[in-house]
Amino acid sequence: MSKDWRKPLLLGCFGLPLLTCGIGGGFLCNSLSRTASNLPGEVAKLRSLGVATEVADLAPKPAVPESDNAASLYRTIGAQLAKITKDSSQKDLVKLLDTFYISEKPLLDLNKVLKAVQTHSDLYADADKLNTKTRIDFGRDYSKGAMVLFPEYSEMRRTVKWQCSRARAQWMSGDRKGALKTMRAAFRVGEHCSREPSIIGQLVCMSITAICHRTFEEFMVAARNDPALLRQMETMLTGLKDRADMRMGFGGEIVMGRATIQWSKGSGSFKAMGEMMSDPNLRDAGGVDALLSLPHMKGVFEFRYVEAWRRIFEDIPKDAEDWNGFSDAVKRQLAAIERNKSLDNIMNRILFPVLDQAVDASAKQVAERRLEILSLKLLRVRNQGLPSNLASFGKLGIDPFTGKQMGYVRNGKAFKVWSIGPDRIDQGGTKRSVGQTGNEGIDVVMGFDMPIPAKP
Repeated sequence: MSKDWRKPLLLGCFGLPLLTCGIGGGFLCNSLSRTASNLPGEVAKLRSLGVATEVADLAPKPAVPESDNAASLYRTIGAQLAKITKDSSQKDLVKLLDTFYISEKPLLDLNKVLKAVQTHSDLYADADKLNTKTRIDFGRDYSKGAMVLFPEYSEMRRTVKWQCSRARAQWMSGDRKGALKTMRAAFRVGEHCSREPSIIGQLVCMSITAICHRTFEEFMVAARNDPALLRQMETMLTGLKDRADMRMGFGGEIVMGRATIQWSKGSGSFKAMGEMMSDPNLRDAGGVDALLSLPHMKGVFEFRYVEAWRRIFEDIPKDAEDWNGFSDAVKRQLAAIERNKSLDNIMNRILFPVLDQAVDASAKQVAERRLEILSLKLLRVRNQGLPSNLASFGKLGIDPFTGKQMGYVRNGKAFKVWSIGPDRIDQGGTKRSVGQTGNEGIDVVMGFDMPIPAKP
């Protein structure tokens, strides 16, 4: 967030308390009171849009029975991973399982991975059980607002890497059925994260599916001439429910933001929270505590926060498939928040997450899944002849970043398909080169038996 709110904040820290001692202060307090009194109405408007506004709204409905709750499994797996990673004698093994799924020389370490999987068979057995758990509830206390912790996510990501490393070793050893079963358990972790009502939960979901995508794409290349195996892979992908739910994530941010404002008691509590979180936006905002100590100011901040979210939800399209409209609406509202330099908008400028990047990441997740399934279908029919365009595949062939057909070229039995990606510029099916980061100048591409140019 921009730091140029500090100048008006100084006025709030020193000028406003003085005003409260006189007539001007009385007028100000009345004005703040009137603004704060609008909060219940604003909350009601947001609720009418079907959005979470209270902590109780974030609880899974119906409640998750323990027999179907994956949370206990993740805690068991996390404890096992913590023990292994703290053991210095396991350092090389940990590094191997962390990276084998993307290793460029897998044959050199194949036997080591198979041995490591056997050594930690108990951990992998627990990870496989995730396939039997469709729901999750960590019982998080969202009333803590910005102080809510998500300690499981780092271990969930590691679990997925280890599962993908195992799946790759299984595939290379000829156990393709076992490899796909392991991949299904890895994808399940992404499904569980997508059930978490927070932006961070949705971002971890996207990160996990991206890890799985890289390994699964390698399997698709290897299976490209095996129609029966391709059909199995397609069936598995179409049954997944691991797509990030940004609306759910937004609802969680609303509740936690409100809780953060309500929790802060002034007298340095807001600054202390920022220092504990190592968040520069919060750490430098100690003066906000002085504002929060003013009568009704907390209610003003909360009203403005809820109001901003209401505007976002009114602006985003009702069509859940309209990612461009979703992204544009979010960017418009974030820009409006940044332009507003008033004192009562300070909390918004501190608390609002970087939503536009998260929305683009969710569209990329959709693009990758569509490209996977679309490619599997094309691979299965290419011996009979590839279609001239993607019209017959319906929305599967639609690029979420344009609302139009994906890029597609063919040459005999070879083909590639692509989405233009977050930069929204068609590069003709150009992929990221090794070591390159960011989304500029590249597309989201899948191709088979056809060279794919890489950005230098």
